[in-house]
Amino acid sequence: AAFKKLQKLCKDFEDDFDYEPLWYWCAVQSLTPDQLKGAKAEGCTGATPDVQRNLLLLHHEEVREASSAAKILARELAPRADPIIIERL
Repeated sequence: AAFKKLQKLCKDFEDDFDYEPLWYWCAVQSLTPDQLKGAKAEGCTGATPDVQRNLLLLHHEEVREASSAAKILARELAPRADPIIIERL
């Protein structure tokens, strides 16, 4: 259900999403269970905080502002997640 919702968001807001849905799905699935609490669709399993920390180490550029896509994902799919974290993942 969550991936289908993400696909719909990518289609409905196609000007905001620069990549294929699978890339955003990887970011959503890299959120921790705490960040996924209250998710607006089922099917997100998330990652442990240790795995997320390691994934965040892979991003080399500093992120100062979340993209509109990351903000949409936070608002419509994972409201407890910080859009900056989604952007970094």
